[in-house]
Amino acid sequence: MLRRGLALGCEQCPAFEFYPLEELAQRYRCRRCGAVNDLVQARWKTGASEPEWYYELHPAVAELIDRVVLATAAPAWDTSTTTVARREPHGLRTAGKYTPDLYLLTAVGSSPALELLASAQG
Repeated sequence: MLRRGLALGCEQCPAFEFYPLEELAQRYRCRRCGAVNDLVQARWKTGASEPEWYYELHPAVAELIDRVVLATAAPAWDTSTTTVARREPHGLRTAGKYTPDLYLLTAVGSSPALELLASAQG
């Protein structure tokens, strides 16, 4: 049900897609526009020196979920996390993919606060 892979962008269009480990190669085809891309740092979701692993629920399971809550004990989420979390649903919607509501829960264990970060409706 859970797949490991990379979130990769396209040189030709704004979409980021999740590519499971079994589909990764030095070159990959964008699922949105069909452009062939090289697996290089400019295509990675973050500017890190190595690509970061991402995990995805199997698409059939993901469609059963209508909201996702990310939780932390910290009083706030760091800016890089919220930036990526805001971009992800936009990229999925742009690619015509299902997107659940995304909530951020902070201060778990002390004074919890729940914030709707991205709505499925856009």
